[in-house]
Amino acid sequence: MPSLDLLPKKDRDEVVRLEHIYHNDFAPKMRKHLKTLARRASEPGSRFSTRDLHSLFHDGAVHHCQRGIIDRFWRDSPQELPCSLALASRFGYLQGILPDNPESSRIEGYHVHHLLPALAARDDVAVSAFLRRFRPPFLGGHRGTDLLCTGIHSVLRDDGSLWEDFAKRLTRSRRESRFVRAMLDCVVAIHEGNDKRFASSMLEMMEFNRRTDLHLAMDKIVCVEAHAFMALAQRHSPACIRVFDRTSNLPWDAEFDQCLIQHLGLEGHGCYRSVSQVVSSWLLHLPDQIHAADLLATLDRDRTKP
Repeated sequence: MPSLDLLPKKDRDEVVRLEHIYHNDFAPKMRKHLKTLARRASEPGSRFSTRDLHSLFHDGAVHHCQRGIIDRFWRDSPQELPCSLALASRFGYLQGILPDNPESSRIEGYHVHHLLPALAARDDVAVSAFLRRFRPPFLGGHRGTDLLCTGIHSVLRDDGSLWEDFAKRLTRSRRESRFVRAMLDCVVAIHEGNDKRFASSMLEMMEFNRRTDLHLAMDKIVCVEAHAFMALAQRHSPACIRVFDRTSNLPWDAEFDQCLIQHLGLEGHGCYRSVSQVVSSWLLHLPDQIHAADLLATLDRDRTKP
């Protein structure tokens, strides 16, 4: 059982350090964000735009992913990690659909980094929202990110023409890190139904999990991407998972993997309804578009209440 006491000292110290940073629920930070948004929107000559929501959604995505992994060890609660990853993914989804989101304009396929936690958490509602809202081709951004996004979408959509595009671009791809290359190999293994290639790619992904610059501190302890590809394989090529040892040690989290069997999604989760009914509704329903005016109207009413 990889509880806090059994982690390597370096990881244990990092969990303890970050527990003090992320010790609170995200609700107080969300209230602070919303208070700042309301103040800015009320200023004379305000030029408020949906870009002002970017930091709220970004912070929500980071908080829930890091907090979820911290609690997994600090409180020895792997059963709560799926909900945390689902919320992280949903905040990331909202961040991605902002019309003037600087990341969506810079990297078209960037949303794949939020899609992966949804897969890992078995959040089918969020996965469906990503597929509905983000459509290929994914071009013009970071080559490895766009390529990975194309490959995952081709498998999720069972789209042969999209797979051909992915395979053609993959043959010209030589500069990705070992971690990203392992993820790309996992996509190929799932498409081919190759259990040995899948197992070796998963092991390589976890070997380089600590060395990638994609990850924050807690992501280096549990490889969320490995769990995402396990979910992708189970959905689209179950035979792939026969060779991989699902009792492996960290960064593969075997207890978290077992908890997913009984995961019920976000049913019954308040999704911060007490903080903002609008943001809560966005998190629960994941609409194709969100309008800052809907949120600002409620913030303005709250601000003027006696």
